[in-house]
Amino acid sequence: MLPQNSPLGKLKVVEVYEYFDMPTLYCAKNTMGAYFVVYWCDVKDDKEGWLYLPVSLEKLNLLRRSQISFHKAYHNSEQGYYLAYVGVEPAADEVIYLSESEVVPELLPPDDYFVESIDVTESSEEDWVFRILVQNEKAKKGRVKTEVSSSALDLVRDLIEALMHQVSESKKKKYSLYSLSATYGSFDVKIGASDNDVAIKSIEIFKKVVDADVNSLNDLLFENKIDPYQIENIYAFILSKQLNISIIPKLSTELVQEIVLDTEGMEDKISLIKESNYASLPSIKVPQANDLDTVIQLVEYVWNGTPLSPENFDDLSSLRQVAYYRDAAYSLGLLTRSGVLTSEGHFFLSKPDKETRYKVLANLFELSDFGWNWMKKYGKSSMNDLAPSTAEEFVLESVPTLSESTAKRRSKTLAKWLVDLQPYHIEYNGEDQAE
Repeated sequence: MLPQNSPLGKLKVVEVYEYFDMPTLYCAKNTMGAYFVVYWCDVKDDKEGWLYLPVSLEKLNLLRRSQISFHKAYHNSEQGYYLAYVGVEPAADEVIYLSESEVVPELLPPDDYFVESIDVTESSEEDWVFRILVQNEKAKKGRVKTEVSSSALDLVRDLIEALMHQVSESKKKKYSLYSLSATYGSFDVKIGASDNDVAIKSIEIFKKVVDADVNSLNDLLFENKIDPYQIENIYAFILSKQLNISIIPKLSTELVQEIVLDTEGMEDKISLIKESNYASLPSIKVPQANDLDTVIQLVEYVWNGTPLSPENFDDLSSLRQVAYYRDAAYSLGLLTRSGVLTSEGHFFLSKPDKETRYKVLANLFELSDFGWNWMKKYGKSSMNDLAPSTAEEFVLESVPTLSESTAKRRSKTLAKWLVDLQPYHIEYNGEDQAE
C-alpha cells in the first residue's frame, strides 16, 4: 500500500478515514515529519493507484474537524501531488510528481467526502482528542506567560475531567486527560484522554453550558451535576487575564467544531452563572461530625500540639471518626486541608468563652461553601431563614459524589449545626451594625 524507495520518503499510516476491504483514504507521515493525505484513485496493471496530497498540519486539522472536504483540500494544493502505483514487488513501484493542472478530475475525491471518523493506527503523538489554545488578547502575537497558560489549562482540564465522570455510564471507572504536546508562545496543547468518546461528550456538554441562556442553564447544571464555581472560575480567569481560550476537537461533531471563550460578553456570562441556583459541592466541603464541641476540642488540640488520636477524645473511638472531625474543621475554614490552623482558626481560638466562639462559628457557617450554597439554593440571605428540614434535599442534590445513605448522614450534621448555631447568629441592619 505504501511505496518503497520513493521521493515521498519512508512512510507510515497514522490515521485512516475510509475503508473498502483496505484503507482507501488515510493520512501518512514520513520520517521528516511531512504529512500526506492519500486517496485510492486508480488501478493499473494490477497496481493500486494512490494520489498523495502534501498537507500542512493546519490544513490537516481543518479536514479532521470537517471544516473542509477532501475534494476542496485536493483541489487547492500548494505543493502539487504525487501519483503512486504500488504493487506486490516494491522494485516496480512508480511515483511521479504532478502539478495541479496535470491532475484530471477523475483522480480526485468526490465533492461530498468529509471526515466522519478517525482510526488512529500508529503514532501516539496523533492520538489526541482536542486542543486547548490559550492566547493573550492584548499581547503581541498573543503570547501568554507560562504560569498563566498553565493555570488556564488546569482550569479547563479539571472541568472536562469532572464532566467525564458525570457523563459516563460507569461510575467506578477513573477518567483522565493528559497533555501530548505544546507549542511555545501561544500555548497550543494537544490533549489525549483515557476515553475519547466520553471526552467528546463532555466537551459537547460544556459547549451547551457556554451557549445557555438563563432558562436552560440551571437544567444543564443539574442534569450533568456541574459545579457552577468551576465554570465561573474559568470565566473570571479569562476576564482578569484578558485571555482568549479555544477548545478545538480533533474531529468535529454536530454540536461542536470549536469553543471560543474570550472577554467579549464574559461579564454577562459570569452574571448568568451567579444567578443560577444550582450548587455542586465536593464531599470534603460538607461535614459529617454532629458535635460542634468536639470540633472545637480538635482545633484546640491542633493549636497546643495534642496528638489527634481517638483516646484523647471522649466521644471518638476510631481514627476514621477523628478524620471526620478534622474535615469538619476544614469545611468551616478553621484548618487547612493538611490540618494546619488558618487565620480564622487563630481568631476563633482567641475568643475565651463558648458564647463568643459560637458566634464566630455561626459567622463561619454562613461563609462556608456548604452554608453559602445552602442559603443560595433556597433564596435566603441569612442562616436564620434556613429550615433544618431542607438539609437532606440540599445535600442529595448538591453533592453528587455521595451515596444516598452518606448524603443523609451529612445532612443530619448540617441540620444539627444549623439548630445549634442559629441562636448565636448576628443579624446586621443596613448600617452594618449588630442588632
